Amino acid sequence: MILSTLIFFAIVTIIAPLLGKYIAWVFFDKNLNNLISHSKNGLIKQQTWKRYFISLMTFNVVCIFTTFLIIFFQNYLPTGSELIKELDLAATINASISFATGTFWQSHNPEEQLSVFSQIFALTMQNFLSAGTSITVFIAFIRGVINNNNPYIGNFYDDFLRSFCFILIPAALIISLFLMAGGVPQDFIGNINYTNLEGVKEKIFVG
Repeated sequence: MILSTLIFFAIVTIIAPLLGKYIAWVFFDKNLNNLISHSKNGLIKQQTWKRYFISLMTFNVVCIFTTFLIIFFQNYLPTGSELIKELDLAATINASISFATGTFWQSHNPEEQLSVFSQIFALTMQNFLSAGTSITVFIAFIRGVINNNNPYIGNFYDDFLRSFCFILIPAALIISLFLMAGGVPQDFIGNINYTNLEGVKEKIFVG
């Protein structure tokens, strides 16, 4: 236990400064910021904190609404026919808001009340999108601290795409390799029937 803890902290100590420099390069490197310019020729306009906030809230509302639609109508979507139980309206709203805002509070049993399609394209997708919005808000805060005389703190959509494409996707690919090597299942089978050691027939979720 002690050895594994020391190894963990050693790995974090080594990776943290390297990852920090990489994130700084993604968001603050001048060569990557050529597309951002508060001018008529700029493809992506700089935003004040108010416009940044409006873009953030608009994006989150769209995420919540989309997640709600996927979960609420999951019976009519692929893999929805294998549901054991259904989510009521309150639980659907709760799941949509909690996952879109990054709190991930669950009042449901995902193995029984959510289809594989909903778990992938609603909840897992929001794991990514909410993480991306969290990173962008933190970067905007850092910009404000560094230069509080500048009314512009970046562009929300540009920051989000940077966090999504250069941080979250590469991290997911690397972690998925470890999960695949460990034999973690991920497919569209959903629930399968099996008989336990006591001879009782049950269902287990393997999606």
